[in-house]
Amino acid sequence: MEKDASLSAPFLTLRTKDKALKRKNQEPKKIVFLKGKALGFLLDGVFHKVVCRSKHFFRALNSWGNDKEVLLKLKKRGCSVLELYEKESGRIYRAPLETVLQEGIERDCGKYGVQVFLPEKEWEVKDPAQLRLFKCPA
Repeated sequence: MEKDASLSAPFLTLRTKDKALKRKNQEPKKIVFLKGKALGFLLDGVFHKVVCRSKHFFRALNSWGNDKEVLLKLKKRGCSVLELYEKESGRIYRAPLETVLQEGIERDCGKYGVQVFLPEKEWEVKDPAQLRLFKCPA
């Protein structure tokens, strides 16, 4: 894996997966790291991240939060959409990055840094339970 040296923050890196180059002419998948921990990956302008509602949902604001510095770096890298896969329910939350940055609520969360919280009602939600209602039996 190759580190991208053009990022200013030493704790935020994007790495390119070599195997992704072999997939159907897609741009390579870029894994986003913060302080050595993988946060998600950037592919075709969409940042994909796996979250747990019980751990990552900010109930006081009824919102999903993301690190502000990461969001700004993603914007520079051409990201236009955030997609959160909530693994406890299987729901997928999707929102334009510009909406998160403009309408999100900023809070300094101490050791977690400045976070941007976008209320849940602002996210487009894909619920697998709803999708199963429309499947025809085989």
